[in-house]
Amino acid sequence: MSHQLIIKGSLRRARFTLDLDLAVDLREPLGMRGATGAGKRTLLRVIAGLGRDFSGRVEFGGEVWH
Repeated sequence: MSHQLIIKGSLRRARFTLDLDLAVDLREPLGMRGATGAGKRTLLRVIAGLGRDFSGRVEFGGEVWH
């Protein structure tokens, strides 16, 4: 089984558009850090399917989540 998390798409906000093209191997623990407003929570919301402004694809282990 693949442990690859793949995110491809765009997140549109009032002032900017964030283009995402991310592939991460999750066989090992992964952490996120950054300044306030850097997008940590927004990225987690996209992965969870709660990013209403996200258009694209989130895939884990060969299974498309959304």
